[in-house]
Amino acid sequence: MATTANKGRRALAWITALTFGMALGVAIAAPAAAKPIRVPPNTYTNTLAAGERCEFALRTVSGGGIFVEREFIDKDGNLVHTIRGVTNTFTITNLENNKTFTLQGKGFSIRDTTSPDGSVTSYGSGHILFSLSPADVPAGPSWLMVVGRVVITGTAAGVATVQETHGRTVDLCALVT
Repeated sequence: MATTANKGRRALAWITALTFGMALGVAIAAPAAAKPIRVPPNTYTNTLAAGERCEFALRTVSGGGIFVEREFIDKDGNLVHTIRGVTNTFTITNLENNKTFTLQGKGFSIRDTTSPDGSVTSYGSGHILFSLSPADVPAGPSWLMVVGRVVITGTAAGVATVQETHGRTVDLCALVT
């Protein structure tokens, strides 16, 4: 993936925890579409410092699902958009009080569109997990799950702005306080 796309995605913190099937049109870049990348089930454990996702330190464990990603390239070799999806289980633990909450993956799909200025707009549907830092709009730290649809734009400098959300929003930090 392009470096600018990764910087733009930084604040989105897409976690391979939950999935959703979504049909997307690929007419813009269909001639140069790459074969999907499939990653077999695996378990990932992350420890995050206070302020990275929540006001307290936490541990996440996700796994058991298959991650699929497909990139679409235009005729000039530029990344046009990426589609991702996965299913698995996700557990979050507050390391200060050991309170734990587990989510069973119901599905998500994400389509990223890269603009000429290096910004990336991500369109997510399903059970979407994302975090926001103090520099983002709205300012974090916060870690949220939207059950529905979310649109977020990330600049090449790594600042994310939530453009819209539709559906139910769950504060993951509040689940373990």
